[in-house]
Amino acid sequence: MTCNSAFAVYTSWGDAGSVAFVLLADTALVLLFLCLREFELAGRGRDNKIKAAVWALTTLLIAMFASTVAPLMA
Repeated sequence: MTCNSAFAVYTSWGDAGSVAFVLLADTALVLLFLCLREFELAGRGRDNKIKAAVWALTTLLIAMFASTVAPLMA
């Protein structure tokens, strides 16, 4: 993932929006993986907070990718 992201940033260096998209998507994915790991290890008391974080990060990623793909499909 890191190599692919570095290549994407390198190839779109002049476009600030594309670079920001790649960096934000990578950050959200890393946070999502960390939250999923925490969810697997967490006890009963923290389940709702972690579920909310996973839901929010997943929604963010879906919205980001949908907003990128939608103009191409029109």
